[in-house]
Amino acid sequence: MRIPFLPRAESARDLGIEEARLRFITETRGGSAFLLAGAVFWLGGAVIGVVVPGAAVGWVLYGGLAVPLVALVLARLQCARLFGNASYATLASLATLTELAALPVMFFLREDHPEVLPGVLMIADGAHLLILMWLHLDYTYFLAGLVKAVLGTLFLFGTVWAGSYPLQMAASGAVSVAAALLVWRDSSRTLSLHLVRPAPSGRP
Repeated sequence: MRIPFLPRAESARDLGIEEARLRFITETRGGSAFLLAGAVFWLGGAVIGVVVPGAAVGWVLYGGLAVPLVALVLARLQCARLFGNASYATLASLATLTELAALPVMFFLREDHPEVLPGVLMIADGAHLLILMWLHLDYTYFLAGLVKAVLGTLFLFGTVWAGSYPLQMAASGAVSVAAALLVWRDSSRTLSLHLVRPAPSGRP
């Protein structure tokens, strides 16, 4: 999805985008494997919340450790190259690490307020997507991050589905799946999305 506040340009050079960056976006499929892996984490948590409610808190705290491994498997299935450009791959990794900022808060709250943990993690998840929006030049990341931040806030303050791990985790997982599909679709046409479209034949 085109970033609306990035002006269209006549060429990649006018847009200020390096060829290496466009190649990275295409080769990594826009990072969609990591969005799907995140979806696996969230949806897996929803299932655990129904089947084994007592394990839900542990999953929210530690289940995310499996996300990079799942992403590598999914990227391989996509035939994506995640490490073709070390600089951009490092930036993507650092963006993901920002989610770790939620862990101290979650550990602090897990005994007295375990019901808020999904909301806290969802807000951090949404925040890290803003970095990926600029890296992959896809506005879908921003919209997904905004939705996660709003939902996480509603969950955190008990406004919606208070304390329901399955529903909260499923909601975040659904957002991740939708975003992954859109990002995957757009990753092969990033440049065309941001270039000025030529006028149809016969029209000025």
